[in-house]
Amino acid sequence: MRQCFVSYAHDDRGIFGELLEHLVPLEDALSMSFWHDDRIHGGHQWHDSIGREIRQSSSFILLFSPKYVASSYIRTQELPQIVERQKADQQVLTLPVIAQKCLWQPYIQQLIQPLPIDRKRRPLAIVDWRPKRDGYYEAALQLGRALGSWYGLHLEYLVPDSAAGSRP
Repeated sequence: MRQCFVSYAHDDRGIFGELLEHLVPLEDALSMSFWHDDRIHGGHQWHDSIGREIRQSSSFILLFSPKYVASSYIRTQELPQIVERQKADQQVLTLPVIAQKCLWQPYIQQLIQPLPIDRKRRPLAIVDWRPKRDGYYEAALQLGRALGSWYGLHLEYLVPDSAAGSRP
């Protein structure tokens, strides 16, 4: 089974949880698990567990927000390991997701397209979509498209529909 590591700030647990609910259908469709630190069991070392899961993951979702970029652990531990993993292995996909407006650009390569994007192909934070639930839907849909494409899977219901889509 494929594994996607989800990096998020604990202060964004509400946003993370709602996005994760929208990703559940993708787990079965893509034969993928979305790993996050809530899966660390009692008695296990956080740092060691996170490092092991980063090494074992073939894709990464980075849930950017002001709390995310303010997290010292994320900036000094998780992100450097993920960036190093991507540099060392071209078979790794990194998907930045903008949960809330923040300065995400210094932390990812400029060539990586963040999600979700609006009809004009501009990044639009999940919480800025109207209604907000459309932001979660669009993020999950666009993540599904990116992951499906990366793994060479064609899922009919993830095919872009030029007439569909939410407006911010």
